[in-house]
Amino acid sequence: MEEDLGQADPGHVSVQQRCGRQDLAASSQPEDHHRAGTLLAALHAGTPRLPAQLRQRLPDGHPSPHDLARAHASVLEAVAPDLAARVLSVGATLPCRLPGTPLLVHGDASPDQFLHDPSTGQVWLTDFDRARLAPAATDLGAYLSVAPPGMSQAFLSGYAHGGGTVPSEEELATALALARLSRLAEPLRQGAPTWRQDIDETLTHLEDEGPWTQ
Repeated sequence: MEEDLGQADPGHVSVQQRCGRQDLAASSQPEDHHRAGTLLAALHAGTPRLPAQLRQRLPDGHPSPHDLARAHASVLEAVAPDLAARVLSVGATLPCRLPGTPLLVHGDASPDQFLHDPSTGQVWLTDFDRARLAPAATDLGAYLSVAPPGMSQAFLSGYAHGGGTVPSEEELATALALARLSRLAEPLRQGAPTWRQDIDETLTHLEDEGPWTQ
């Protein structure tokens, strides 16, 4: 039986399909994260096939650490001015740009963006609303910043297996720091009782890792 979907938009195509039964945020299976790395490498490898019009519409580069720090500080100022000052200090030390050729990146790569069907092992990458052109390390750092314990190497191995070039340890460390700064205020937004402690620990980690090369 045909279903009436209403007036079609000739400029867009919408396709719905059930994908997976869970995400990879809680997966402790290395093969799951290996598949995620391989899938992300395939996304990056698709950059040359991007239509020119789409390429022009995509944001260029990863979010500025200075802008991220100011946004976090504006929220923290009312509830924890000491943390707000530290955020601004950390944001000023992080490099504005990551090295590397701009590629098509997911922009918010994390295990919970990968849906998984345990019965088949198939993995899907979802939610492309933050897609942009940026160095591959942008996605890799984002994933590594929240990867389950012990799964980072499996993810990077999968990325290399899929044809991706894993950045240097220094580049990954910088990308990881940028990702941690990007997610800094999540405990507060989620209403976690330990939000102050969580943010303090992340800031301390970032402060201890510096100084950063501009």
